[in-house]
Amino acid sequence: MKECGECSLCCEIPPVPAISKPANHRCPFWDKGCNLYPDHPGQCKTFVCLWLANEKLPDQLRPDRCGVMFETHWPEKTVLALVDPFRPDAWRFGRVERLMKRMVRDGYVVWVVVGTKKRLFLPEGVTEEAARQRVEAAWRRNGGS
Repeated sequence: MKECGECSLCCEIPPVPAISKPANHRCPFWDKGCNLYPDHPGQCKTFVCLWLANEKLPDQLRPDRCGVMFETHWPEKTVLALVDPFRPDAWRFGRVERLMKRMVRDGYVVWVVVGTKKRLFLPEGVTEEAARQRVEAAWRRNGGS
């Protein structure tokens, strides 16, 4: 089974409203590990990035190495590609770009998020409105996080 190793982008990129952590800021409770563990917020307890969940993804796609953390919402076939703000173009090249293209070909909506900017990639036959409905369904299912 994979382990996070030195990667901690999940403690940096996404916002965590339960502890007032804004997006693209290191969690204030992080110091060589989570200082809230095991009492950290539910959003943190349940989160597993795509690299960690998928044994087939190579080490080069570990978020801290490639600059993109993929958050997948399976039932909705929606992926958030959260880009390290210090590497804003990381999603545009190599393995990351190929992975995103494959996801879109496989019917996934891919939202690339770089800071406050979002770019949407739609699979054939999916409208922007349908993509928004998918992500809203994922947020509702996850309790609004």
